[in-house]
Amino acid sequence: MPKQSIALILALGYACAEGLSYVLFLKTFGIAAGLALGLISTMLGIAALKRLGTRFSTLAAPGAFAQVIAGASSSVLMLIGSILLLLPGFVSDFMGLLCLALGALGFSPRLRTRRDASDVIDLPPGEWRRTPD
Repeated sequence: MPKQSIALILALGYACAEGLSYVLFLKTFGIAAGLALGLISTMLGIAALKRLGTRFSTLAAPGAFAQVIAGASSSVLMLIGSILLLLPGFVSDFMGLLCLALGALGFSPRLRTRRDASDVIDLPPGEWRRTPD
């Protein structure tokens, strides 16, 4: 199966899921609740993007670049979540909130190491010497 047809099937499935969830929500809660939820999710997405902008504006500070790189995957998750919150639809809002929550909790599977920071002992150069293996 070509990649284009898989992408088309996924896009159509996503559009159908968004439409169905929107119709069910409006039927259950009404138009006013749908508009309010859409406005709230848009405002939350804008606030999250603004927060990310202030996080990246600290790159000019000395030594701040390493801190930003360490939290890069959580920042990317928060960026994706913010953009999904700006898109109309309930499925995208749910996925956006999930990405924001994972990013806020510092979820970064590639940056995790087995060694804890408490396992490392920092010694000045005069207090250690290299031994042959």
